Amino acid sequence: MNQYVIAIPFAVTVTVLVLSLVVRTRFIKACSLERRRRVGEISSSVDLAERITSARDLPEVEVRQGGSAFGGSYHLKDYITVPNAPEWSALSVAVVAHELAHLEQKESTPLLAGISTYLGIIGNYLSYLFVPFLAVGFLFYWPLVPAGLITYLIIVALALLEVPLEMDASRRALGYLREYGDFDGSELNRLKGLLRLAILTRITILTIGFLDLIYTRGD
Repeated sequence: MNQYVIAIPFAVTVTVLVLSLVVRTRFIKACSLERRRRVGEISSSVDLAERITSARDLPEVEVRQGGSAFGGSYHLKDYITVPNAPEWSALSVAVVAHELAHLEQKESTPLLAGISTYLGIIGNYLSYLFVPFLAVGFLFYWPLVPAGLITYLIIVALALLEVPLEMDASRRALGYLREYGDFDGSELNRLKGLLRLAILTRITILTIGFLDLIYTRGD
């Protein structure tokens, strides 16, 4: 029985890790392709943000360029971080639309949006712990191995809890892009693909978050 208690969580952990790495790799590749592609008549992601916040009666937010070539985020201090990419790129535009959707979620359902934020913070911290648990457990103290596996399963559960909000954010973002972006069909399809990946990427931020410690981030 003890073998199954360890084997099943271990199998789940390995499976999710592999899938997360595949998704993360695909996302990085897509970002690399889209970060230099201009879309529509949008002069910059800042211009798009101003259009959306004005039309949707949302609070004005500052758009800041982050150090990462891939990631973006919405901060509760009312600013958006976009990838280190040209402001007119498909990547910057898609990220701004997605993060503004999170802002609208915060305005319409503040409690749910706040809970999601703190779940993500907890998941991020746990994602840095489970690898040391496994390493120390395998090398020195075996009981830490199941503790590490349980920690990882908790991370997966937290990530799955965030999926509905991410799906809703990408759906809202696509609506923004259709209504305020003046994009043609092929451009919308590319942006839609990025927004779909954004849903899965939220999972990988937690499930392989420990890799952020060693990721090489390019321009």
